[in-house]
Amino acid sequence: MTTIINRVRRALAPSGTEPTRQTYARAGGRELDWFARRDRDRTLLNKYRTIYDQGGLISEAIDLYPLYMLGTGYTLRGDEEAAAQVQAVFDRIGIEDLWWHQIIDALVIGDGFVENLFGQGRAEGRLVGLAAIPAETMVVDADEHGKVVGYRQVLGQMQKEPPKLEPNQITHLRLLSTTGSAYGKSLIGRAYDEILRDTKTSESIAQAIRRHGFPKYQIAIDPDGTQNPPPTDAEVDAIEKEFEDIEAKNEFTTVGPINIRALDSGGVQHLQEYSDVTLQRLCAALGVPEELLGLRRGSTDATAVSRIEAFYKKIGTLQQRLAACYDRNVVDQITGRPGAVWIEFNDVSPTDEKLTAEMLATIMTATPMDPFAVVSRRWAQERIGVDPDEWEKEEGEK
Repeated sequence: MTTIINRVRRALAPSGTEPTRQTYARAGGRELDWFARRDRDRTLLNKYRTIYDQGGLISEAIDLYPLYMLGTGYTLRGDEEAAAQVQAVFDRIGIEDLWWHQIIDALVIGDGFVENLFGQGRAEGRLVGLAAIPAETMVVDADEHGKVVGYRQVLGQMQKEPPKLEPNQITHLRLLSTTGSAYGKSLIGRAYDEILRDTKTSESIAQAIRRHGFPKYQIAIDPDGTQNPPPTDAEVDAIEKEFEDIEAKNEFTTVGPINIRALDSGGVQHLQEYSDVTLQRLCAALGVPEELLGLRRGSTDATAVSRIEAFYKKIGTLQQRLAACYDRNVVDQITGRPGAVWIEFNDVSPTDEKLTAEMLATIMTATPMDPFAVVSRRWAQERIGVDPDEWEKEEGEK
């Protein structure tokens, strides 16, 4: 290591029923010079996974999506007997844990894959279970029109023949998608540039603190160059030893032409401003309000509420995509009756429930003689998430 003393010393020294499609699907768009193309490959997907595994703030931001999507629970609507059949399968496989991992894969890799497991014997052809698949190992086979015709799991170079699966054997979740692509879009991939900028900025700040965050002193021996003969190496070493504990000393007494000058006395300036800029851009790229990550800085309550409410709306949309994916690929295959049962996720926004309750209260109080003159009791119960059938059963038991 080069120290001040050493510098002084050196200075002193010298299929057939479907309609035929006529158009072709292809992801396009003019590529700008300042954007580098990132083709989907195993190396890139592994990098996305590593960012999630080691990302700290990034991991927390990604985890907020399944937390809010699944945290309020879900309800199976439709035929009661079929719903009980679906719920039995969901309970056996631990559906919410499976959803959590699949949502994470869909956000990190771009796609979440689950294998549909079918029964044998009397249950042949009936879906009886689900199994998660590492998303980075899956390859989607699509025809020239962009229609998925099958899936393959590619495990490595030693693999002789990748297992091929039919479309009905896979539940493929894409929360973010692009027209013309059989794959989903990775949220980490979309925020990749901001992730790199934040990482570089954070590392630069840490380096700046290490280099300039502690007091430094210049010990100048014979600053005027008038000492004759010049200090020997032994004298320089002795003086260096005297000043090794410089932070613990308050006053210095020196003999001879020795000047002590403080360096970096102001520390490192404006670090928070640099950090705030990259954090704000990173949170915006990941689509997560800063307040939900504990990063509230200078925002008003009204602004925070607006950002969080917008996030709730996004979560509601993603809940619908997850429900539609499972209604089509899982629920219908369990019941054998398409549309007999469907999934409804409970509303994540407490504001929506409050507004609904206030709306119903206003309508009912407008007709005090008959609160249900405008809306029926069953309609009101469904609006606030009360199962009318269960409520009526309890009424009859009294």
